[in-house]
Amino acid sequence: MRNALFIIVFGTSLAAPLSATALEPLSVYLDGAKQASHEIRASDADLRAFQDQQSAATWAFAPTLSVEAGYTRNQEEVAISLPNGTDATITKKNQLDLTATLRLPLF
Repeated sequence: MRNALFIIVFGTSLAAPLSATALEPLSVYLDGAKQASHEIRASDADLRAFQDQQSAATWAFAPTLSVEAGYTRNQEEVAISLPNGTDATITKKNQLDLTATLRLPLF
């Protein structure tokens, strides 16, 4: 009886296919494992944070240009007469101001 059972079990194992076949390619299973793994997602987030810090450090050495514009309306225009007979305006009634600043890091 034991020999018959051994022959049946051994015979069916020989009849089974030698390679396992999957319904989907291996890349589908690996992608699913990457999405489900908390450790992989955490390490990917750490990598992205490091890359952002590296980019910010690189841009810290780049020159920057800032431009500001302003408009001022004064109540009165201030002008004086110079001794040579010409008039000089000290403060106009409508003033436009433009300021540009360029910053270049040395090191």
